[in-house]
Amino acid sequence: MKTIKISKLLTTLLFIASAFLMSSCDPDATEPTVKEYGKVMLIHAAAGVSAIDLFIDGVKKNTATIAYKSNSTYQQVEAGTLNHQIIPKYSATGVKLDSVGLRVNKDVGYSYYSYVDNDANKTVRVFASTENLAAPAAGKAKVRLVHLIPDVPANIAIDVEAVAPGGIASSRNDFTNVTFKSLKDFVEITKGTYDIKIKQTGTTNILLTIENVTLTEGKIYTFVAHGFASKLNTDPAGPTVTVVANN
Repeated sequence: MKTIKISKLLTTLLFIASAFLMSSCDPDATEPTVKEYGKVMLIHAAAGVSAIDLFIDGVKKNTATIAYKSNSTYQQVEAGTLNHQIIPKYSATGVKLDSVGLRVNKDVGYSYYSYVDNDANKTVRVFASTENLAAPAAGKAKVRLVHLIPDVPANIAIDVEAVAPGGIASSRNDFTNVTFKSLKDFVEITKGTYDIKIKQTGTTNILLTIENVTLTEGKIYTFVAHGFASKLNTDPAGPTVTVVANN
């Protein structure tokens, strides 16, 4: 009788073990989902708006308000086919300025720029770009330009030239023919300190100069040209360039 009982017990244990092994090797068995992420930054380039907040899918992402001519840090956003909503709001009132959908890809960065459009109402809108954050060559920095100056005439683009401090503009350009609500992708510039000349395309007619901008080796920067060209440079809403560090 003891032999029979032991035999039955061994049979039962072997059946349970084989069932477990079959389930663990099942290619259709459900694996835990691993979440993937991209990242989003908001740059405040809308003259006349004191400070804004960044909302993604209804959730405020920044801790400190984003003042004019500044930006948020990159915010982690889940990747996938979800259409996230990027919404800048007035910090003081919570009034929505604009909203735009976003499909986030894994390990990709995105920048969103609040700016003043060139329509009759000077509406605040959002412009988007995708980041290319590959490192520059040794001794170089990477720079790109976004043109968001609303009252430069629509048929006039801008050029950008980085010159030695105190230098004068020439016919050479680091970026050329950049139209409103567009950008030029990153170019590599030797590390150093420069005066940044914003010019009317094809001329040495300077719209504004940003002095003593230091470009550090290995760093990636976005030059955001914004504000109103028709106002004095000393006016808070006058033309300016905000330099954003992307890494």
